[in-house]
Amino acid sequence: MNRLFIRVKEAVGNSADEPITLDNSLTWLLLSEVADVIESGHNMNAEQIRKVLSDKELSYQDVVIFPPEHRVHTRRLSLSKGQHRHIEKILPYLLEEFFAQPPEDLHFTLLNKKNKNTVWVTVVAKEHIAAWGSSLTLMGWSNARILPISGLLPFWPKQQDEYPFYTLANKITY
Repeated sequence: MNRLFIRVKEAVGNSADEPITLDNSLTWLLLSEVADVIESGHNMNAEQIRKVLSDKELSYQDVVIFPPEHRVHTRRLSLSKGQHRHIEKILPYLLEEFFAQPPEDLHFTLLNKKNKNTVWVTVVAKEHIAAWGSSLTLMGWSNARILPISGLLPFWPKQQDEYPFYTLANKITY
């Protein structure tokens, strides 16, 4: 089944006091199962994308959203002997010095769980994920998966999970 990839950016004019909203001017790409480009476009809103795909009788099963890159932080950590066994519990505290926010306000995702010496991790504020989810729901893509663009780079190790980041079906707890 085809997969729709959409790159989003933040709406211009978001001040520090306002919640983050996504701009409805989207860049998108529809890929086949074998990664052939079927259709693409840019500077279109959600409704225009649906109309183009409908007019050409194209369908998709999954929607993958690439969030604004500056909101997703990627880090490589070296682990001490034995830390890999408890990495998911200790990860927030290993990264605490890099962020000005408490670890409980951040979402952490391991990108290579099998390596015992080093791990790659993505970090994003839970409030940003919630704001993206709200914007995506308003656009009609409440079932979208959010994947950092860095997750597409060829040096990332292969994962068991198809999407190693976050889905809107997950619940955020504060």
